[in-house]
Order: sequence, then structure tokens, then C-alpha cells
Amino acid sequence: MSKIKSEKPDKEVYEIAICLSRMWGVAETLEPLPNVSFETARDVVIAWAGEFLTGEEKDLVKFFIRKIKEEQI
Repeated sequence: MSKIKSEKPDKEVYEIAICLSRMWGVAETLEPLPNVSFETARDVVIAWAGEFLTGEEKDLVKFFIRKIKEEQI
């Protein structure tokens, strides 16, 4: 997880986190993703949003697919 949780994320982080959350919900119906708590999902998507905004990736869908495949949530 990133330090985003302890800081106050700005609007852009929240907007990206909301998009990631929606993608996560869709992925849960299509992929065998583990059932995680609300707190875990919240922390993961906020961390991913911060990572996306500070990284080189420009395509949010590709970023999400890569993160879902990489992470052991």
C-alpha cells in the first residue's frame, strides 16, 4: 500500500479510485477474484490510483488489468 491512505488524497486520486472501483466490480463478475473486505478494496484502489497518477502508464484499463494480474489481494 502507498502513503496515500495517511495523506489527504486530492480530487484526481478519488476520481481515478472511483473508476478503478467500478472496474473492480465488473472484474468480480468476470474473473475469479477473491472476496475482500471493503477496507481492503478501498485501500487497494486508492493506492493504485496514486500509483497510476505518478506512473508512466496512460491507459487506465491496461493499468487495471496489469494490477489485477500482478496483485495477490
